[in-house]
Amino acid sequence: MFRKYSNSLGPDALDFIEQILDEHDITDDAVEFSIDALAKEYNKQDDASMKIDVDVLQRVYESLHDQGDMRDMDLDVLDPESHLHVINAFDMPLWHWSSERGTFDRCACSAVF
Repeated sequence: MFRKYSNSLGPDALDFIEQILDEHDITDDAVEFSIDALAKEYNKQDDASMKIDVDVLQRVYESLHDQGDMRDMDLDVLDPESHLHVINAFDMPLWHWSSERGTFDRCACSAVF
């Protein structure tokens, strides 16, 4: 799961994650969700690195643990109207792929259709 976010796990980090899973009796069905939540929160940290730092991972775990049980989250609370914004295709700015930067750059030119 951490590879999905371009992170690599060392033996210490792997042992820590196994300890968390065993301590909370995470079922096989919930393991993927739990590790994905850890990975997402880990990558949000300012001091996160590509190789997982156990101290940062422990801080993330404690933060999630303080927020409550992840399995009790109510996903129906999200309102799609507040997360979606529709843009007319003709009002959308042009974007071009920059192979040097590896990202999309907004085109400075004005296109005429």
